Amino acid sequence: KNPLLLIDAFTQLRQQNDNVRLLLVGNGILENKIKERISQLPMAIATSITLLPVQDQRQMKLLYRVANVFVLPSKSETWGLSINEALASGTAVIVSDKCGSSKDLVKNEVNGLVFKSGDIKDLVQKMQKMCNDEFREKLARKSKNSLKNYTYHSFKTALDQVFAKNEN
Repeated sequence: KNPLLLIDAFTQLRQQNDNVRLLLVGNGILENKIKERISQLPMAIATSITLLPVQDQRQMKLLYRVANVFVLPSKSETWGLSINEALASGTAVIVSDKCGSSKDLVKNEVNGLVFKSGDIKDLVQKMQKMCNDEFREKLARKSKNSLKNYTYHSFKTALDQVFAKNEN
């Protein structure tokens, strides 16, 4: 998921904008490295970062809704279902170009932003852009709409079409 890149990008963003916060949710093999990285930051930045353990789906829905932006900086992600969840909650997203959903679901500058994976400068730039309330809210308004082609019904219809073509 590349949380260390996100922390480093947030650190740069926070140095320019003291009105931002970062919430990291989940546990994993990088937990100790994450805590160590945060402990090395200046106090004003470190106290702007909150760590939460893994949350159940009910809690995640709430977290998506209260977030201004959801960031998935993965180095490799087949799809990134959390992007669907964030968009369904009306939250604008920033996603790396290594997430499968960045090719189909996330429309750059329509319902979210796509950055080049591993490129901290690009990520910081996209995060800065999301600090503009008007821009971010425009993306958030379009986020739920962007899922209309990713429903069970649309998936079934697409499969029916594929099977119909193969039967002929």
